[in-house]
Amino acid sequence: MTGIDKKTAVITGAAGCIEQAISRQFVEKGFRVVAGDLDQVGLNRLEAELNLTGQNVWARAGDLRSKDYCEDLIEYSVQATGRLDMLVLVNNAGIITRGNILTTTGEDWERTFEVSLSSIFHTSRKAIGHMKRHGGGAIVNVAYYWGAYPGPLHAVYWISKAALAAFSKCLGREHASDGIRGNAVYPNEINTPMLRTGSPAWLRSVHSRSGGQQYGAFRPAGGARRNSRRW
Repeated sequence: MTGIDKKTAVITGAAGCIEQAISRQFVEKGFRVVAGDLDQVGLNRLEAELNLTGQNVWARAGDLRSKDYCEDLIEYSVQATGRLDMLVLVNNAGIITRGNILTTTGEDWERTFEVSLSSIFHTSRKAIGHMKRHGGGAIVNVAYYWGAYPGPLHAVYWISKAALAAFSKCLGREHASDGIRGNAVYPNEINTPMLRTGSPAWLRSVHSRSGGQQYGAFRPAGGARRNSRRW
């Protein structure tokens, strides 16, 4: 691992489609990956795929709605992979909650913010302490294009992503002097299983907005980066 020895990437929601691709990219670059997700079976599959050439991935299953799990995930990354010369945290876990403000329940609101914002607050706070002690690091938060330009019938989802963008800007400004880079990326629609849980009418509207093209066909280093915005 010449040039990137002792570098570790912690990825939340790692059993998901986009997150698996992110994990593969980090492993290809020689990083050690600590993968967090609620889905133990999905994490097992990811480990089986990426550990064929040696120990590249360490999985830690848990619920990101738990502050204890969020903090433990960061501590585990240090214990499992050894001393860190650099830590990268990719907060990509999220849930999509559909409905307008009137149809969104209090439970929907709380659950969405627990997963899509509070978990990022807890993982980032824990990671920043390690990053400062080891000379810096990077935190990448995956927001969403519609967090800046909200669409219909996904009120709490878009609001949580807009809040995440503001959090990321604060993070970058407050910790740049510590050698910590804080960024939010803004992918547009990406054709994943989670997106396809939408109603047929909504998916047709997505297809229409894409000009009839194959919307967001996922390529590991493609669409998300082209539609990203750096803070």
